[in-house]
Parts: sequence; C-alpha cells; structure tokens
Amino acid sequence: MEAFVRESLLEMYETNRQWLGNLDPEVMEEGFVRNSVVVPEKACNFFGNAFGGYLMSLVDVCGCAAPWTLGKYVVTQTCDVHFIRGVMLGEHVFIEARDVRTGRTSSIADVRIVDEQGNVRLTATVTMHIVRDIKPEDVGVQQKLE
Repeated sequence: MEAFVRESLLEMYETNRQWLGNLDPEVMEEGFVRNSVVVPEKACNFFGNAFGGYLMSLVDVCGCAAPWTLGKYVVTQTCDVHFIRGVMLGEHVFIEARDVRTGRTSSIADVRIVDEQGNVRLTATVTMHIVRDIKPEDVGVQQKLE
C-alpha cells in the first residue's frame, strides 16, 4: 500500500475516533483491515448492550476502510447487517473488513465483528460508491509525509 494511502486512512481513523471510541487499526493491508475496540459506555443502553447503531457505525467505517487501502475514497450505498449475538459494555471486539470486489464505480466489502474467542457477533456486506482515487497531494496527507 502506498504511504500516502496509509496516511489518509490513519487520518480517517483519527477523525472518527471521537465518536467511535478507541477504535484501533491493527492491520492495514491491501484489501483488508482488522480493527479493535473496547465498547465504551456511551455506546450502550441501560442494560449494557452496545446499540445496534454503534455497531453499524463500526461496520460502516471499517467497511469503507477496505477499499480505502486500495487507494479509493468511497461512500456507503447499502449495508446488509446480520446481528448474530449482542456485544456488551467493556467488551474487546475486532472488526475485520475484506474487499470482495472493486470495480470502476463501486466496491463491495464483507465485514464481521468477532470477540476475543473468535465468536462471530455480526456479519455485514457493504456496497460503496467510489468517489475518486486518493492522491498524494490531498490535504493533510502531504503534511504528514513531510
């Protein structure tokens, strides 16, 4: 992966950290990302269960990160989410997204959230519209490379 693509992806994670909590990109390879997060209190209901919207936000951000590693700025078009088992306050989970297909105007990624034991908690397929290619001269990226 090009250095400028990596920097732009790290910048995206930093921007979203404020509302997703401590989302940590552990692996960033071409077409694949693996992130981890400890579910924060603000993302949970009265019973300590993570809100579905919070989990969908993780899917959205990480699903977009997979084609981002291929140098594509994308926006979500559709998201098909399957909640398999709940995620609790303080739980450490991993969000993995893999690019399945990237064409000229759209990209598809498979996303899953798993716990520390490898149990799948959620699966999703995200279809994204490709806005444009990431460029080395994009704002913020060039500064970090210098």
